[in-house]
Amino acid sequence: MDKTELAFSLEVTPAAREAIAAAIAGSPSPAIVRLGILPGMHPTVQMYISKPRSGDEILDFGAARLAVDPASRVYLDGATVDFHEGSPQHGFSIVGPHFSTHPPVSPSSDRTVEGQSSTPAADDSAGVHRTERGREHQLREALRRVYDPEIPVNIVDLGLIYDIEWPEDGKVGVRMTMTSPGCPVAGMLQDEVKAVAERIPGIREAVVTVVWDPPWRPEKMSPAAKRQFGYA
Repeated sequence: MDKTELAFSLEVTPAAREAIAAAIAGSPSPAIVRLGILPGMHPTVQMYISKPRSGDEILDFGAARLAVDPASRVYLDGATVDFHEGSPQHGFSIVGPHFSTHPPVSPSSDRTVEGQSSTPAADDSAGVHRTERGREHQLREALRRVYDPEIPVNIVDLGLIYDIEWPEDGKVGVRMTMTSPGCPVAGMLQDEVKAVAERIPGIREAVVTVVWDPPWRPEKMSPAAKRQFGYA
C-alpha cells in the first residue's frame, strides 16, 4: 500500500532528553523546546522554549518535550540530537544527512535565561535612561542574529523592528512587522525575538507585538541591506 506521508525520523539521545527536560523545568505548561532550522544561504538552528503549534511534530519523552515545525522537518529528518557537557564543546549538537551543527548549539540559545537586574536607584532618572539605552543597544545587536528565513538579511537591517520601549524596569516592549501580512514564519520570528530579548541581562519579560501599520517597504532597510539588494 502506498504511503501518503513519509515518516519523520529524529533521534534524541538520553543526554539531550535530560537537557531538554532541565530547560523546560519551571516553565508554565504546556512548555516545549522548539527546534527549528531557519533556511537561507546559511541555514541556522534555533532552540528556545515555546508552546506547541498546529502542524508541529511533537517528540514526547515525559518531562522532555521537543517540537519540530513542518518547514524544519526536511532538514532534521534522519538526524540525531545530542547534548555535550564540558569543554571544549558544551551544548546541543545535531548531526544528520541534511543538516549538522558546527559547533554545538550553546545552552544559552536553547532557553530563556533571566539575568540579574543592574537597576540604579529609583530617583536616578538619568541612570535609568542610560541603562535603557545600553540595553536597547545590546538588544538590537542581539537581534542582528535573527534572520527572516526567506531573506538573507537580519531583521534589524531589514527594518522589521519598529520600536523598543521600556514600560517598567525589567520589561521591554518590541513593535515589529513582517515584509508581508501573509508571512508564513511570523509566529516563529515573534517567538525568537521574545526569546532573544529575555536572554539580555536585566530583561525579565519581553512583549513582542507584530503590527502592519505602517506597512513595511524596502526604504526601511539599512544602507547596507539596500546595497545588498541593489537599492543603493
